[in-house]
Amino acid sequence: MKQNSNSIGNITKYYIKDVKIAALIGFVTAVLTFISLVIGGYTPNFILWTIMVLGFPFITFFGLLFAIALQDIFPNAIQFAKFAIIGGLSTLIILAILNALFAITGITSGLLFSAFVAGIFFFGLLNGFFLNKHWAFKTRTNKIHIEFGKFVLISIGGLIINVGTASLIVNVISIPEWASPTFWANTGVVVAVFVSMAWNFYGYKLFVFKED
Repeated sequence: MKQNSNSIGNITKYYIKDVKIAALIGFVTAVLTFISLVIGGYTPNFILWTIMVLGFPFITFFGLLFAIALQDIFPNAIQFAKFAIIGGLSTLIILAILNALFAITGITSGLLFSAFVAGIFFFGLLNGFFLNKHWAFKTRTNKIHIEFGKFVLISIGGLIINVGTASLIVNVISIPEWASPTFWANTGVVVAVFVSMAWNFYGYKLFVFKED
């Protein structure tokens, strides 16, 4: 979809809904972060909670505004910013569920850890497909089953990269002395998300939600 000029008037007319959605996603991400920390054994104090609740929406709101301002220089800036915001939300959904599993089972490494990452990955898949289709890439095709099939295919490639990276960090690299097993498990998951991000973005843009 061809983007419009980035004048203040056009930002207000075409993108005000988008930046509101970005701020809402930022708030939900903050809540999921809080839940993940609590489940992981750490309860943020009031100051940290306030910083998260105000800071996450601030980052997503102004991050998208910044991408809008850069769209004439970097044509993919808006789509990538939305993709990254969606990815952050999906990641926190995954982390919240994973930390619940860590707390219930006590398992934070080994083959079952890898199985957890692979299984929970699909909980973020539906969220990612819906928001990427209707918000980031804004495709209008009615062939949702074809798009979803392609989305799953690209995401499986991302899953292989994701699980491989996370498993390498957690199961091969030694845990630093200052880190707890749960912290290191979360570190593996987060790093893996960033490693697979480029694959997913260009796969979605060029293959799944390709413009006619």
